[in-house]
Amino acid sequence: MKGISTLEDANKYLHSIFLPKYNRKFARKPKLEEIAYRKVPEGVDLDRIFCLKKMREVHGDHTISYKGNKYLILPTKTRFSFAKAKVEVQKRLDGSIHIFYQREELNYKLIPIRERRYVPSEDNVLAKAGV
Repeated sequence: MKGISTLEDANKYLHSIFLPKYNRKFARKPKLEEIAYRKVPEGVDLDRIFCLKKMREVHGDHTISYKGNKYLILPTKTRFSFAKAKVEVQKRLDGSIHIFYQREELNYKLIPIRERRYVPSEDNVLAKAGV
């Protein structure tokens, strides 16, 4: 409608014509001039709040499964085994994985999943052989 065909021209129009006109029509002064935002309280870790959280039970071999991967839970100074323990897996916004047991972050090791090859069962082999 305005004959704008490039991104640069669109940005010029947005900032020099559209936004000033829009703000004159719709902008209102706030009832209170003070800033409405609060500082994050000390000791609050927003990464632990804004993340995906899932509970997992640690297997007898000290591993958990999460999103197709296996993680080996390593022993801590106070606990050697976490078998049968319920742990919380957090996937953070940056994609990192963190595992917690009762608010304590646990060290872990990603266990690489080997490529699974098809191994026919004995019945399949015998059936193909005609036995």
